[in-house]
Amino acid sequence: MPGKWDGKTRPSNDQYRKNFDDIFKKKQTDRFPTAEERWPRQGEVIKKMYEVWYIPRIQDELVVARFDNLDDAYDHMDKIRIVRPKAYPHHYIWDPEKKVKIEQRSI
Repeated sequence: MPGKWDGKTRPSNDQYRKNFDDIFKKKQTDRFPTAEERWPRQGEVIKKMYEVWYIPRIQDELVVARFDNLDDAYDHMDKIRIVRPKAYPHHYIWDPEKKVKIEQRSI
């Protein structure tokens, strides 16, 4: 390697600049959908929806996800149960048409 290198600082060459994201950025393999993916755009027809709600300690309840079918909502709740087990009891599925909470399926 040309020049003096102290072994601590990183060399600043083109290969390093190209691979910076691969080296330092966290890879999201199992991510939650973004807001743009969850909410309908203006003019879209809203089909039968199921909503996953979160009940925080201080603020009002809020919708964290919307799904076209109940199976996807259950899958999302299962994912919350695995990823955030302490927060799982504070989530529920809501049917906005019937205005009722939907019971969790048994494990």
